[in-house]
Amino acid sequence: MPLRIAYVSDRPFPSFWTDTQQVMKNAEALALAGAEVRLAIPRAYRSIVRPAARRHRALREFYGVSASLDLQDILTIPCTPARLEKWPHALVAQRRAALAGCDLLYSRNLFPAWLAARRRSRVVYETHRRFDAASGLKARAFLDLAGRRELVGVVTNSEYVRESLLRAGVGADRVLSSKLGHDPRDFAARLTKVEACQALALDPRRPLAVYAGHVDATKGIDALLAIAGLLPDVGFLLVGGSRIASAALAVRARRMGLSNVSTRPRVPPRAVVPYLYASDILINPPSSTLLAFPHTITPIKLYNYLAAGRPIVAGRTPDVAELLTHDVDALLCRPDDPHAAADAIARVLRTPELAARLAARALETSARYTWEERGRRILRFIQARLDEGRS
Repeated sequence: MPLRIAYVSDRPFPSFWTDTQQVMKNAEALALAGAEVRLAIPRAYRSIVRPAARRHRALREFYGVSASLDLQDILTIPCTPARLEKWPHALVAQRRAALAGCDLLYSRNLFPAWLAARRRSRVVYETHRRFDAASGLKARAFLDLAGRRELVGVVTNSEYVRESLLRAGVGADRVLSSKLGHDPRDFAARLTKVEACQALALDPRRPLAVYAGHVDATKGIDALLAIAGLLPDVGFLLVGGSRIASAALAVRARRMGLSNVSTRPRVPPRAVVPYLYASDILINPPSSTLLAFPHTITPIKLYNYLAAGRPIVAGRTPDVAELLTHDVDALLCRPDDPHAAADAIARVLRTPELAARLAARALETSARYTWEERGRRILRFIQARLDEGRS
């Protein structure tokens, strides 16, 4: 009999925040691996009159997931900037999971996981945050959860995070470090740079470095602008952020005299892929700022960068160095050193053999990191932990 998993997320869907993409892809991956998965998500009040089948079809199209993932709407109180709806959502989702006879609850949100464990339900908690970044109530709730026998295990996205959990006292056998992934279906229609540039109304003759992600200060955008200032003959395309944020970034670049920087507002996850194909180089901001914010550790974009088969330039931070290997599938440079990053980009552009080798090895690396493989690994971990509990 397949394992029945109640997957709970209190984030609003659809959303351009990548944690919602990770939840959707991960939940589908567990379903494809053989579990029965029901993803409980908040239902917006503006969608009350829209039939569930239409809402769910639109969500699956937005995130590029299949009908193998069962979606369940939960309507509690309206969403607010204060996120007060998180608490009733957790209560209702946990109760429904118990009534449905699910074997365990899986969540990236601490409160539903903690609540389910307190109510004697088995729990798998996923976190991409270092424990030392938590404080106060969250830290106490996590330590309480970690000490409960109902906790089947904790799943992380990197050894960097896992080690912080071990230092906090979580048993090594209860923590699985599993890298994220990409969806090969999103990259099935492979495009040349010329084809992608034509589709996006870009000049294919100009060398182009592309960044695809959020454009707020916590994502290291200042580092990208500094690098662009050192390479005036290279185009820098920054894709992400709301229309207002994207336009504000373009104005800022112009005021800095960076005529080689252009911006495009965010697009649905699957629509990012042509921008990756349009690049000569894909860049992750080489900035230590990223590790100062616990939600930016080993971002999803790096897995998509690899799958696009383009040279990658990134900072040599502990989390990134777990995934990318310098001078093998990427060029890693000192964080907070725009000259080092600019030199790496210039080296790739003037050395076609290096660019081709990095691109080919990036594709090879990407084959090891798919969402479906991650789902299988997590399901094996869960099953092994449950078997240990029965013995």
